[in-house]
Amino acid sequence: MVVVILILLSLGVAGFIMLTDSRKDTSLKRLEQRASDSVVNDAGSDGDGGGGGD
Repeated sequence: MVVVILILLSLGVAGFIMLTDSRKDTSLKRLEQRASDSVVNDAGSDGDGGGGGD
């Protein structure tokens, strides 16, 4: 009986860790996409600003 409880507890902990890791991965991917998008936008606006100044 104790062994079954320990196994279920360890499975619950493993599942919780997997869920939190997947949430962190998705949030990190979103942050990376936003950062890359802003870099691309900044590069485009810098090029346009330089052309307008000439």
